Amino acid sequence: LIQTIMRKSTIFSSGSLRRQIFKSLAFGIGGMLCFSLASAQMTGNNWTINSNNPTSGSNFNSFADFQSALTTNGISGAITVTVAPGSGPYNEQLVLGSISGTGPGAGGSRIDVTIVGNGEKLSYNGGNTENATITLNGTDYITFQNLVIERGSSGSYKWGVRIYNNADNIRFDSCKFEMGSYTTSNWVAIMLSGSNTSRFNYNTHGD
Repeated sequence: LIQTIMRKSTIFSSGSLRRQIFKSLAFGIGGMLCFSLASAQMTGNNWTINSNNPTSGSNFNSFADFQSALTTNGISGAITVTVAPGSGPYNEQLVLGSISGTGPGAGGSRIDVTIVGNGEKLSYNGGNTENATITLNGTDYITFQNLVIERGSSGSYKWGVRIYNNADNIRFDSCKFEMGSYTTSNWVAIMLSGSNTSRFNYNTHGD
């Protein structure tokens, strides 16, 4: 079940100002990452992403540092990471694969990763191998809340979020997608496709 819940999430096209509300599309020393979770799984709700502070303790200076720790260590319980208000925009990508430790919990609960954006922006303008601002490759049990996801106009293929490889239980809650002016069919806010250059790749990308 891919839960693109997208409660109150918004897609903007700045050229035509089209707007659509979806309610139910249901680690620092020597430059090294050196906080205590370097060899420990992450857990709890006190994690932050704040570009005004270095990556240390429970704070990540960037989405890339958060991505590295999460991918390396996994989680031992549900975690929440909060983007500090006024700390953005973050001009980078978030590329995630399978996260160790996520899954269903007892009594219908979720052992998941929640990113609380506080209205801050994650923006990517192209130039890397991945064409999407956020790429979820087999990523399960992750929630994006109140995050602005922007894909700039550079490049031939412009995806806001690309989901593939049986990724599931993904939620977008009160997020905004800023996709610029639509000039071709290769501008997509959320795409389920095994191809990085085509919307039309038929397989089980999310279930």
